[in-house]
Amino acid sequence: WSSDVCSSDLEFVQEKNYIVIIVNKPLLSIIVPSYNQGAFISNTLMSILKQDYQHWEVIIQDGGSKDSTHDAVQPFLRADSRISYQSEKDKGFADAVNKALARCKGEYAIIQNSDDFFSGSHVFSEAAGYLNKYPGLYLLSAPFCRVDEQLNELLVTEEKQNEGFIDPMDIYTLRRTFGQSSTFFSIQRIREIGLLSYHVDMVADTDTWIRMATCDPQGQKKIYFGANTWSCATFHQEQRSSDQSKFMVGRAQMFADLFFNEDIKVNIAEKKRIAVIFITDAFEYLIDRKLETTK
Repeated sequence: WSSDVCSSDLEFVQEKNYIVIIVNKPLLSIIVPSYNQGAFISNTLMSILKQDYQHWEVIIQDGGSKDSTHDAVQPFLRADSRISYQSEKDKGFADAVNKALARCKGEYAIIQNSDDFFSGSHVFSEAAGYLNKYPGLYLLSAPFCRVDEQLNELLVTEEKQNEGFIDPMDIYTLRRTFGQSSTFFSIQRIREIGLLSYHVDMVADTDTWIRMATCDPQGQKKIYFGANTWSCATFHQEQRSSDQSKFMVGRAQMFADLFFNEDIKVNIAEKKRIAVIFITDAFEYLIDRKLETTK
């Protein structure tokens, strides 16, 4: 026990029949971009309030919702001063998150959509434990599950991802993918690489993870994937990702942008190979469905 560690810097978290002592308490900024999700946002905020790790702030960035969102968040604002709320028109998901990032005071942030939620009370304490164990991480992610509007878990066939450090090229090629709702990221690092891109709004989170991982200096031993499920993503017809054609086009545009991004420290031949694969995938998807391909 070091004499220069103040008791206020410690977090005591009960884990079954023992106590975990977290020596350094990173401030976690929870960014909640929102637009017309009043039916879900209370569940999102409740999952934050239930956390056993208490060193956090919540930044709700609302795009000027016309539904019950404003009324839904008022009890939470009155109950906890760590929760802030701003509602104004924005240019989409990336713009909303970037506005919230400008207000963040934390060391690490996570983007939790207003229709998603954290899956248990130990998520923040587990994340803080990893951040203490592996200082300087760019990205810290973990599994997530999918649920429907009644919170029933949806069956998926995705391959299980093992715990451990992840090679930056596995992020670039999408051999390893991260769920936005289970991914903490360094605020210093995201500011270094230029925040979220408006140009690829539909896949702005994936684009950000790639740039964080592969921009100079590349993230060797800076990306870690945890063992436990940290969040639940709610799938419903009103969410922005329900239109897969926009997603496919966004991903193609993302790899075209990455190809011309000189800050990305990836071999040019590999950049070209990956870009061709995903641009071709997008065209084939649109052609098969007789959708517009010229935009």
